[in-house]
Amino acid sequence: YPTIQEAVNQGDNNVVFVRAGVYDEINIHVTTSNNTIIGEVDKNGQLLTVLDAQRAGCGFQLWKPETTVANLVIENTSNGWPDNSGVWIHSESKNNTIVNCVFRRVRNAIFFDPGTDNSGMLIEDNRIYGYSYAGITLDSGWKYIIINNQFHMNSKRGAAIELRNNVTESLIEMNMISTGDGIEVFDSDRVLIQSNELTCDDRNAVDPTGLNRWQHNGYSDFEYPFHVYNIHPGITIDNRAHLAHSMMY
Repeated sequence: YPTIQEAVNQGDNNVVFVRAGVYDEINIHVTTSNNTIIGEVDKNGQLLTVLDAQRAGCGFQLWKPETTVANLVIENTSNGWPDNSGVWIHSESKNNTIVNCVFRRVRNAIFFDPGTDNSGMLIEDNRIYGYSYAGITLDSGWKYIIINNQFHMNSKRGAAIELRNNVTESLIEMNMISTGDGIEVFDSDRVLIQSNELTCDDRNAVDPTGLNRWQHNGYSDFEYPFHVYNIHPGITIDNRAHLAHSMMY
């Protein structure tokens, strides 16, 4: 197929292998279920497939459940609203996986529409460089797993990982965040945030409710308050920076 869009239009239960190269496509709509979109990787693990949105829109829009996006570089999304994300996941889409992707020069790397049907998302082993608004934004839903991602050279404003509007029963683990506002949790509960490294420019953590569990996270400062802003007093602060970093390699 000449374009990624034409390949993903072929129906449910397909694997779309995108060969090495730069693809100047925008707003690729995935309207079929149980599909895998995977880029090419060389023997050293280098990602060879690039989706360049040319500052004109977003990368992928996922509309149906059980889509996997893997081994892709997604870059240069629009800075406007709403077509500004590397991967935009709509509320009727669930049980998706985003793994081993690089996001560069995006407004949002991964953005979830609000919707209580969102569930079962795995976001793992991604590298996010140069977001201007937020890294990963989850808006309602449950059973998200965000594990072993890296966030570097990003905006000093905006969270690397933001949860809001009743995200529950989820895990944020072993992520490395060196810029931005770290991890922000609003109006959510029963989220386990553990073994992350936060060495951020402004603030490392926000969680006003105290309904979530924070443990074994490494922070950059060695004296209270560790750049922790508006966090519930019951949360344990661990100043052992590089804890997550040492576990990730």
